[in-house]
Amino acid sequence: MTKHIFLFDTDRLETLLTSLMDGHVTYELGDKVYQPLRVEPEDVTSLDCSGFIKYVVQRTTLSNESMPAGSHHQETWCQERLIRCDYATDASSRDGSVLIAFRDKTPSLIRHVWLVINAWTVECTNRNGRNGPTSFRWDDRRDEADDCFWLGDLSPPRFDAQWIQPWPPRTPSLYPRNPFSRKGADLTCGDTAGHAASVTPAVHTVQACLKTAVRFVLNKRNSLGP
Repeated sequence: MTKHIFLFDTDRLETLLTSLMDGHVTYELGDKVYQPLRVEPEDVTSLDCSGFIKYVVQRTTLSNESMPAGSHHQETWCQERLIRCDYATDASSRDGSVLIAFRDKTPSLIRHVWLVINAWTVECTNRNGRNGPTSFRWDDRRDEADDCFWLGDLSPPRFDAQWIQPWPPRTPSLYPRNPFSRKGADLTCGDTAGHAASVTPAVHTVQACLKTAVRFVLNKRNSLGP
């Protein structure tokens, strides 16, 4: 089978990542958008790791390449179509290439998939207090990368990473769940460590808002007298 290298529209990719990383999309295990071209990024509210990759790849490759859902199926798709590379050597390059990497052999963690562009990851996770689309230095995932492939190149080429790094750090969103996703379709994808705890900040924020509202009502009633 012929091996492929897909071209990513650099401007389209930058615009999409800027939107998805603005804090309104949260990480949610099993959430995906199955028709990425029909759903605008502002309408996406939650994704898991493979759902994020599928959405980004289809919306930003010049060929609107459609990947399967689920990290296991995506890895098989890559094995059949792409050229394998060495994460430890190639992920640190700032050469305008787009890599895709998989964690599939770590016994204590379930599967995960992410992109690497100019030495920074592009992924959806709840790792290290993040909650949603974000990025880390490439070597933050070095020990977890069990497989890696050349997915494509930026067109036009771009070699910096300022447009990829999520700065300032994103905070968990209180947006509703993704109405365009199907829950539970992929229970083999994403970071489970701290998954349940990832909703805690949002719960605490809601509780604080409710307490503030109650205090306001009570103070208003007291000020009016009996």
